Amino acid sequence: MIDGVKITTNFYNKEHFLNNPLLQFNQRLNLNTGELTFPYYTKYKGLQINIRSNNFIEITGSLHKYLKDGENFGDFTFIELCAAIDTLCRDLKIEPNRWHVNNLEIGVNVILPFAAQNLLARLICYKNKPFNRYENSIGLYCTHFTQKAVSYTHLTLP
Repeated sequence: MIDGVKITTNFYNKEHFLNNPLLQFNQRLNLNTGELTFPYYTKYKGLQINIRSNNFIEITGSLHKYLKDGENFGDFTFIELCAAIDTLCRDLKIEPNRWHVNNLEIGVNVILPFAAQNLLARLICYKNKPFNRYENSIGLYCTHFTQKAVSYTHLTLP
Protein backbone atom coordinates (compact mmCIF):
# COMPACT_ATOMS: atom_id res chain seq x y z
CA MET A 1 0.00 0.00 0.00
CA ILE A 2 1.32 3.44 -0.89
CA ASP A 3 1.07 5.88 1.97
CA GLY A 4 3.63 8.59 2.68
CA VAL A 5 4.76 10.90 -0.10
CA LYS A 6 6.95 13.89 -0.74
CA ILE A 7 6.12 15.68 -3.98
CA THR A 8 7.53 18.94 -5.34
CA THR A 9 6.87 21.34 -8.18
CA ASN A 10 8.22 24.55 -9.60
CA PHE A 11 5.32 24.98 -12.03
CA TYR A 12 2.98 26.96 -9.73
CA ASN A 13 3.77 30.30 -8.12
CA LYS A 14 3.18 30.93 -4.43
CA GLU A 15 0.02 32.98 -5.06
CA HIS A 16 -1.69 29.93 -6.52
CA PHE A 17 -1.61 28.37 -3.05
CA LEU A 18 -1.78 31.51 -0.91
CA ASN A 19 -5.06 32.48 -2.63
CA ASN A 20 -6.69 29.07 -2.07
CA PRO A 21 -9.47 29.60 0.52
CA LEU A 22 -8.98 26.05 1.83
CA LEU A 23 -5.44 26.84 3.00
CA GLN A 24 -4.30 29.08 5.87
CA PHE A 25 -0.53 29.63 5.70
CA ASN A 26 1.92 30.65 8.39
CA GLN A 27 5.27 32.28 7.75
CA ARG A 28 8.57 32.58 9.60
CA LEU A 29 9.31 35.86 11.34
CA ASN A 30 12.78 37.00 12.34
CA LEU A 31 12.14 38.56 15.76
CA ASN A 32 15.31 40.66 15.59
CA THR A 33 14.68 42.28 12.22
CA GLY A 34 10.94 41.82 11.71
CA GLU A 35 11.67 40.20 8.35
CA LEU A 36 9.17 37.64 7.07
CA THR A 37 10.95 34.76 5.34
CA PHE A 38 10.24 31.54 3.50
CA PRO A 39 8.89 28.97 3.93
CA TYR A 40 5.19 29.60 4.07
CA TYR A 41 3.67 26.48 5.59
CA THR A 42 0.34 24.94 6.46
CA LYS A 43 -1.29 21.63 7.29
CA TYR A 44 -4.22 20.50 5.19
CA LYS A 45 -6.05 17.28 6.05
CA GLY A 46 -2.85 15.73 7.40
CA LEU A 47 -0.58 16.93 4.59
CA GLN A 48 2.18 19.48 5.15
CA ILE A 49 2.37 22.10 2.39
CA ASN A 50 5.52 24.21 2.24
CA ILE A 51 6.13 27.11 -0.11
CA ARG A 52 9.93 27.20 -0.17
CA SER A 53 10.33 30.07 -2.69
CA ASN A 54 8.21 32.03 -5.13
CA ASN A 55 7.70 28.93 -7.30
CA PHE A 56 8.97 25.89 -5.36
CA ILE A 57 6.22 24.01 -3.54
CA GLU A 58 6.55 20.83 -1.48
CA ILE A 59 3.79 18.57 -0.14
CA THR A 60 4.57 15.80 2.34
CA GLY A 61 2.47 13.42 4.38
CA SER A 62 0.10 10.50 4.22
CA LEU A 63 -2.35 10.20 1.34
CA HIS A 64 -4.06 7.48 3.37
CA LYS A 65 -4.71 9.92 6.26
CA TYR A 66 -5.66 12.65 3.80
CA LEU A 67 -8.37 10.55 2.17
CA LYS A 68 -9.63 8.91 5.37
CA ASP A 69 -9.80 11.98 7.64
CA GLY A 70 -6.71 11.22 9.72
CA GLU A 71 -7.01 7.44 9.91
CA ASN A 72 -3.97 5.42 8.85
CA PHE A 73 -4.95 1.83 9.49
CA GLY A 74 -6.55 -0.83 7.38
CA ASP A 75 -6.20 -1.33 3.68
CA PHE A 76 -5.50 1.52 1.28
CA THR A 77 -6.19 0.23 -2.20
CA PHE A 78 -4.92 1.49 -5.53
CA ILE A 79 -8.43 2.80 -6.26
CA GLU A 80 -8.33 4.76 -2.97
CA LEU A 81 -4.87 6.09 -3.85
CA CYS A 82 -6.25 7.36 -7.17
CA ALA A 83 -9.22 8.91 -5.34
CA ALA A 84 -6.84 10.66 -2.91
CA ILE A 85 -4.80 12.09 -5.80
CA ASP A 86 -7.95 13.21 -7.64
CA THR A 87 -9.36 14.85 -4.52
CA LEU A 88 -6.06 16.59 -3.72
CA CYS A 89 -5.80 17.91 -7.28
CA ARG A 90 -9.37 19.19 -7.13
CA ASP A 91 -8.94 20.80 -3.66
CA LEU A 92 -5.65 22.51 -4.54
CA LYS A 93 -6.53 23.17 -8.20
CA ILE A 94 -3.38 21.44 -9.42
CA GLU A 95 -2.48 19.00 -12.18
CA PRO A 96 -0.77 15.74 -11.17
CA ASN A 97 1.60 15.75 -14.17
CA ARG A 98 3.17 19.02 -12.92
CA TRP A 99 4.64 17.35 -9.78
CA HIS A 100 7.75 15.27 -9.11
CA VAL A 101 7.63 12.36 -6.67
CA ASN A 102 10.69 12.66 -4.41
CA ASN A 103 9.83 10.05 -1.77
CA LEU A 104 7.27 7.30 -1.66
CA GLU A 105 6.49 5.15 1.39
CA ILE A 106 5.11 1.70 0.69
CA GLY A 107 3.69 -0.44 3.49
CA VAL A 108 2.65 -4.06 3.59
CA ASN A 109 0.08 -5.54 5.97
CA VAL A 110 1.18 -8.98 7.13
CA ILE A 111 -0.90 -11.37 9.21
CA LEU A 112 1.44 -13.25 11.56
CA PRO A 113 0.82 -16.80 12.83
CA PHE A 114 1.63 -15.55 16.36
CA ALA A 115 0.97 -12.46 18.50
CA ALA A 116 2.69 -9.38 17.10
CA GLN A 117 3.65 -8.36 20.67
CA ASN A 118 6.06 -11.34 20.77
CA LEU A 119 7.90 -10.03 17.74
CA LEU A 120 7.91 -6.38 18.85
CA ALA A 121 9.29 -7.30 22.27
CA ARG A 122 12.30 -8.96 20.62
CA LEU A 123 13.23 -6.25 18.12
CA ILE A 124 16.57 -4.66 19.00
CA CYS A 125 18.00 -3.12 15.84
CA TYR A 126 17.95 -3.18 12.07
CA LYS A 127 21.23 -2.73 10.16
CA ASN A 128 22.87 -1.67 13.45
CA LYS A 129 20.30 1.05 14.11
CA PRO A 130 18.01 0.74 17.14
CA PHE A 131 14.24 0.71 16.86
CA ASN A 132 12.38 3.70 18.27
CA ARG A 133 8.85 3.86 19.64
CA TYR A 134 6.32 6.16 18.04
CA GLU A 135 4.89 8.72 20.43
CA ASN A 136 1.26 7.91 21.31
CA SER A 137 1.46 4.62 19.41
CA ILE A 138 2.28 0.99 19.89
CA GLY A 139 4.49 0.70 16.81
CA LEU A 140 8.24 0.77 16.32
CA TYR A 141 10.29 2.29 13.55
CA CYS A 142 13.85 2.34 12.30
CA THR A 143 15.06 4.89 9.75
CA HIS A 144 17.91 4.49 7.28
CA PHE A 145 19.15 7.14 4.89
CA THR A 146 20.42 6.15 1.48
CA GLN A 147 21.52 8.25 -1.44
CA LYS A 148 18.05 9.27 -2.58
CA ALA A 149 15.53 7.60 -0.31
CA VAL A 150 14.46 7.12 3.26
CA SER A 151 13.17 3.69 4.18
CA TYR A 152 11.22 2.80 7.26
CA THR A 153 10.82 -0.52 8.97
CA HIS A 154 7.49 -0.13 10.73
CA LEU A 155 5.61 -2.67 12.80
CA THR A 156 2.30 -2.00 14.48
CA LEU A 157 0.13 -4.18 16.63
CA PRO A 158 -3.27 -5.08 15.17
